Amino acid sequence: MIASRDIINLLLNPTKLKVTCFMCFKESNDLLNIYENSIYTASPSRSIRLASVIREIFPIQKIYLQHACQQCVDLILNIYTHLRRKKYIEEGEIKQRQL
Repeated sequence: MIASRDIINLLLNPTKLKVTCFMCFKESNDLLNIYENSIYTASPSRSIRLASVIREIFPIQKIYLQHACQQCVDLILNIYTHLRRKKYIEEGEIKQRQL
């Protein structure tokens, strides 16, 4: 667990912001920008960015850091997939009950 003091120091140091994962707070030079990287592109005008997925999974969580490591990206996508699958199954069950 990261201490509040460490988070404040991190936010005040702009060079560390670019090399720290927003979720696990590990430093790495191989991070993805959550606002720039698309995880799915149906067409040039319709793409899903990682930041949108994060906001859907954690709607009240503020995003202070803009980068994520590959392990956290995989975890976020796994959670998102499970939640979407559950929602899809529940909607199908509701439709079947209405018939």
